[in-house]
Amino acid sequence: MKPRILFAAAAILSVCSCTKTDNRPGLSDTKALNIPAMEQSGFSDGDGIGLYLTYSAAENGSTLSDERYLDNILFIKTGDQFTSSPAVYYPEDTRVFNNIYAYFPYRENFVPAGTSVTEVSVAADQSVSDGSDDFRYAILRNYQPTEDITALEFRHAFAKVNIEIKPGGYYDNLEDIPSERTVTARNMIISGNFNFETEQTTPGTGTEDITPAGVLAASGSSLKGMYFIIPPQTVAAGNEFLVFDMGGDIFRLNAPEDLVFAAGTENTLTITLNADFSGTILNVNVDIDDWTEGGQTEFDEEEILPPSEKTVSDADGNIYDIIRIGKQFWMGSSLRTTSLNDGTPMTGCTDTDWISNLDKASYAAYNNDDSDAETYGLLYNRTAVESGRLCPEGWHVPSSTDWDELGKALGGTMDDYNSWLGIGPAMKSTDAEAWNGKATNSSGFNAWPSGYVYVYTDDSGTQSTRYIYRDEAAYFWSMTAVSGATSFVRSLSTYYDDLLRYLANNDNGYAVRCVHDF
Repeated sequence: MKPRILFAAAAILSVCSCTKTDNRPGLSDTKALNIPAMEQSGFSDGDGIGLYLTYSAAENGSTLSDERYLDNILFIKTGDQFTSSPAVYYPEDTRVFNNIYAYFPYRENFVPAGTSVTEVSVAADQSVSDGSDDFRYAILRNYQPTEDITALEFRHAFAKVNIEIKPGGYYDNLEDIPSERTVTARNMIISGNFNFETEQTTPGTGTEDITPAGVLAASGSSLKGMYFIIPPQTVAAGNEFLVFDMGGDIFRLNAPEDLVFAAGTENTLTITLNADFSGTILNVNVDIDDWTEGGQTEFDEEEILPPSEKTVSDADGNIYDIIRIGKQFWMGSSLRTTSLNDGTPMTGCTDTDWISNLDKASYAAYNNDDSDAETYGLLYNRTAVESGRLCPEGWHVPSSTDWDELGKALGGTMDDYNSWLGIGPAMKSTDAEAWNGKATNSSGFNAWPSGYVYVYTDDSGTQSTRYIYRDEAAYFWSMTAVSGATSFVRSLSTYYDDLLRYLANNDNGYAVRCVHDF
């Protein structure tokens, strides 16, 4: 339980030597209104609170909307008490019932005359926090000054949200999380109207993104130290709530259920960076611990990791295993769809009509036989690749950057030609005898030597087509084009242990291995 923030509204028993003037309410012979500050109050020297006082002859006879005896008097903490300058006093008639309304931080013209309601808000950018977003208030009703010290309890009108991050399925260790870390709280309500009589905040309707205060730093087995403050509100289930940028790795937390952030509660979001294939965090624990009195509520979802048997389907309904290599997710076999991802059929070709269909999204089966397409995949032309619709929704034909990230993840060394040395065996299927026993498939990439469609010009100057290098090499398209006539491809060969990069003729046809957009 957090300590309460308490002050004492105490009467000064000795006779004050000050002389009452017209702008100092009360009698100089009566009790000056000072507020001793108790230890661990949560306030620092120089902090200012505002104070209102109304009174009536009968109990519960006045509210803040009535005529005010003290109207937004500034009290500043110095040492062990809050004092005003000049001093102010309780009403002359000690039999009246006083209502004291105090708040922090002090603001000029805070509660308009004739009302008990005022607008309150937090900053959208809380990264440089001075504590002013933590609106607190205290109300003491029907008070009559006595020699006893009466507690004036300050309450938090807003909710505080702490962020704690743990490594999960995406990062193996805390040290793997990049040092550049930013968090954004999405579409939060940052203002509302606070009623001093009901002690309730009515949330506003406008929303903004919030940049939290603090810095995420290692603490035990997690990252802690970042928080933000918001008016009471509910984040509806399914809404995007937090976005994490970990050195360019983007994670999005959608509320797993309605998340209620009530006034006066300190909420700790424990985020485990497990992600599905769209970068959405699947696991979040929300611990809610009141700043004042209260219990603890915990929302706890079962941890969900991307399963190794996770699959994806193409437009034809073909199913592919999904594999993870480093921080990427790849298909575990080569593409064999005959349709674009919007259902548009592609043109099926043979070696005799390949050239006449270069301007259409087209495919071919090696030797015009698709009986082993499930193993080797199909071969696609450049028009299909550049359609942007060849891979399933959320997936794409890998760029040179994607291939290079794969090479780094497998521990390869890049040579002067941007080939990755030594990683070929880890990518080659152990079921393909053509690899001559030089396959471990430790990455799960499961490549088969599928050959390609070769377009060439014969001695008569006529373009012709033939299939070459089946069971000798695999060739995969890259989205990275060099010109209108050439693009990069990646190749695995029975003669080398490397992932080679070649400059290829865009008229040729190669296999496609899709990578996820994550």
